[in-house]
Amino acid sequence: MEKYNAVIIGVAIIWVAVILAAAMILEGTGYFSQMLPILGGGAASSIIVLGGARSNKKVSSIPL
Repeated sequence: MEKYNAVIIGVAIIWVAVILAAAMILEGTGYFSQMLPILGGGAASSIIVLGGARSNKKVSSIPL
């Protein structure tokens, strides 16, 4: 497995843990339905950004 794929999987695992922890803490409160889309959006956005950085890896001079 390529090192960058491992980074993407690691970030996804971290976000899953954060979302599950927030869901357990906020369960039964009025904030649960408000926070879940925010956390999900943050997780999806970070995966998209990492994927975009991967596709630009060969073009960019920024070390990843």
